[in-house]
Amino acid sequence: MQAQQRNNRFVSNMAAGGRGIVTLGKIQVNRGKYDGMKYSQDGSRTGADGTADCSGLVTQILWDNDRKDIPMQTTHSLYYNHQKHFNRVDPSQAQPGDIVVWRYKNKKGEEKGHTGFIINFDSQSKNMTYYGSQWGTGPSVATNTKGILKNKGFIILRPKKS
Repeated sequence: MQAQQRNNRFVSNMAAGGRGIVTLGKIQVNRGKYDGMKYSQDGSRTGADGTADCSGLVTQILWDNDRKDIPMQTTHSLYYNHQKHFNRVDPSQAQPGDIVVWRYKNKKGEEKGHTGFIINFDSQSKNMTYYGSQWGTGPSVATNTKGILKNKGFIILRPKKS
């Protein structure tokens, strides 16, 4: 119960736009550094030029957490080629700071994906709150209460010890 109360306060702080360093398990996110950036797959992808896509933001946050041994990632590489740098985690064992990656086909049949850091995850309903770079808003907290992962291929990853 105490853990859930702490998590609820944390989610409220993230959703309210809490600035500064926020800890997600073993991952620290400097929201003051990222919030306000624009989403783009065409720029630096990591925020260096004020733009970040989802996988570039995940990579930069890992680098900010002394994981420079992990090369630049894409949702494709996280989903299909994660074995060298990440352990796959059973959804029932998901923790704040783990990385969620999902793949899906759009209306044109093209494979697409998205990723971010888990804040809260319900393995039964597949509902979650996560921090990532969102199309339209850039780096922010997103809450999925529609179980978007139910019908999509998703995995949860945790960086291997360096």
